[in-house]
Amino acid sequence: MKMNMRIVSFVAPFVFALMMADEAAGDQCPLGFQWNGSACEKFHVPANAHVNVFNTGWVCNKGYERVGSACEKFHVPANAHVNVFNTGWVCNKGYERVGSACEKFHVPANAHVN
Repeated sequence: MKMNMRIVSFVAPFVFALMMADEAAGDQCPLGFQWNGSACEKFHVPANAHVNVFNTGWVCNKGYERVGSACEKFHVPANAHVNVFNTGWVCNKGYERVGSACEKFHVPANAHVN
C-alpha cells in the first residue's frame, strides 16, 4: 500500500506536538509523582528511602541497601563509615579492613597516616 505523503506530512507535526505536550506534562509532576499518560500519579517510596534526583523512582538512604522493593540497613563495623556510593563501607583513617572488621594498624615512629 502506497502512503499519501501529503497526509503524513500534514499529520506528523500534530502527532509530534501531542507527544511533546504529553512529555512536557510529565515534567510538571511534583516530586514523588510520575506522569501516567493523562495525569500525575503518586508512586510508592518505601521506608528509609527517598525520591531520586530525576523523580523517576527512589533510592535507599545512606546506610541502607535495596532488597526487592524495600530498603534494609546494612552492617557498618566499628571504626568504619558508609562509602560515598552507599554500596558498602570503608575503614576510617588509621584502620584497615580485616575480614568484616576494621582494625587499627601500627604506625612506626617518625611516620604518620595519609
